[in-house]
Amino acid sequence: MLRSIEEIFFRNNSLSGPIPTSLGNITSNLTYIDLSRNKFSGSIPQEIGKLKNLNQLYMERNNLTGSIPMSIGNLTNLILINLAFNQISGSIPHEIGFLESIQELYLCGNHLTGSIPASIGKLKSLVALVLFDNSLTGTIPLEMNNLIHFNSLQLDHNFLHGSLPGNICLGGKLRWFSASINQFEGHLPKSVRNCTSLELVSLEGNRLARNISEELGIYPKLYYMNLSRNNFFGELSGNWGECRNLSTLGISNNRISGRLIPELGNATQLHKLDLSSNLLVGKIPKELGSLKFLFFLNLNNNKLSDKIPAEIGMLSQLQQLDLGANKLSGPIPVQLGQCSNLLLLNLRKNRLSGTIPFQIGKLHFLEDLDLSMNLLSGELPMELD
Repeated sequence: MLRSIEEIFFRNNSLSGPIPTSLGNITSNLTYIDLSRNKFSGSIPQEIGKLKNLNQLYMERNNLTGSIPMSIGNLTNLILINLAFNQISGSIPHEIGFLESIQELYLCGNHLTGSIPASIGKLKSLVALVLFDNSLTGTIPLEMNNLIHFNSLQLDHNFLHGSLPGNICLGGKLRWFSASINQFEGHLPKSVRNCTSLELVSLEGNRLARNISEELGIYPKLYYMNLSRNNFFGELSGNWGECRNLSTLGISNNRISGRLIPELGNATQLHKLDLSSNLLVGKIPKELGSLKFLFFLNLNNNKLSDKIPAEIGMLSQLQQLDLGANKLSGPIPVQLGQCSNLLLLNLRKNRLSGTIPFQIGKLHFLEDLDLSMNLLSGELPMELD
């Protein structure tokens, strides 16, 4: 019997079979177990609850099944549990609330069902709660408003509904916040507006519905924001231009109105901009030509009018340009021929006139070209052969 052992590292092998129940009898000195990235199967033994001095438990990326044992609540010295990417089922046990020292809890990528237990609100030291890719239901317990020190809260791809927890950034440390593909409604969390620590926000595919300019602030560290497929309304704020590290901005399939703001040209790190399927009107601002790293621009299905700015041709990294289903007029700018990396060019269903510029035929990587339903005339340029 290994009575003096303090740490077990079996990470990243091909070990298989069930985790032995005798693990719980090894030693009272055991503080660290890492069985991750193996092929262990079966359920987590109840006997693990005997390891009272354990402070870190890693079992992610195995083939574990069954439920999380209630005896996990005996491990009151735990600061981290990682059971991610297994096939664990059942509900999150109420006893999880006994782990008052826990700082990081990773249960993502399993088959967990039921609601998030209210007892989770007792975990005042929790900084990372990662529950994405499960089948959790119900509302977020009000007790989660007690948890104000998050740096990561990830709830994506579940069946959760109701309101998002309001106090998640009161501690001013929240960096990753994702709750996409659920059924959340109402406001963004009230603490998010002034949460300058945010780096990633992913909330697409919910039923959130408030004035977008009143819900959001300025986020100097933000690099990813996706609010697509919700019911946000209102106009875009010039604050987006102050998010100087922003790489991806997606607000498609909402009810955003007003003009496309020129301040977006100040977000010079943008790689992907998707504002499609909204109610935007007016010109496409020439300032978008300053986004030299942009490779994806989708403004499809709005009410944009006037000419396509020649400055779009300055986007040398652009691979997908979709301006279809608007009210754009005038000629197709010859400068689009300078977007030499274009794979997709969609200008369909506008009011574009004149001839097709021969420069389009020199886009040698172009795979998808749609100019249908416009007012174009003249002959096809030979370069399109």
